[in-house]
Amino acid sequence: FFFRTPTTSPPYTADAMTVLRRPVPPLRHISSEALPPSIAALRRSSRSKLRPRDAASLSALSGMPSLWPQVVDTVCSAGVLPRKELFEAWEVAVCVDAAFPAIPLVADLAAGHGLLAWLLLLLGARRGVRRRAVCVDTRLPDAALSLSDAFGERWPQLRGQH
Repeated sequence: FFFRTPTTSPPYTADAMTVLRRPVPPLRHISSEALPPSIAALRRSSRSKLRPRDAASLSALSGMPSLWPQVVDTVCSAGVLPRKELFEAWEVAVCVDAAFPAIPLVADLAAGHGLLAWLLLLLGARRGVRRRAVCVDTRLPDAALSLSDAFGERWPQLRGQH
């Protein structure tokens, strides 16, 4: 679900503040030399939209988890997301999932397409953690609905959680 950004700050509960204050392990920058050659060779910062023809080359990247090809296929079939956003959302989702493995509610702020929320739902479901996601942004991009439909068709069990 996408919501407009509230004009006033909502009151935070003590539980929410505890989660916000939880120490997070420092993120380390991964240089392109540390990446598998198949990923380093790609133009990961490309703003061109991923299309179905891109799925095969991205799915075959070595060193990626088993969920990656399914995500790539889903994103490419939607045809609305720039390549750079796929890589950025994936890296953030992996870091957030590692830092908060059992968190039941995900709030994707400045969500844009909502890809980060979908990825966090998938990463949690892979380990048996049932999560709900709320996407918040000042506007709903047209492409967000296409991406949501693509993920909902691929993983119907997650449809009500996003």
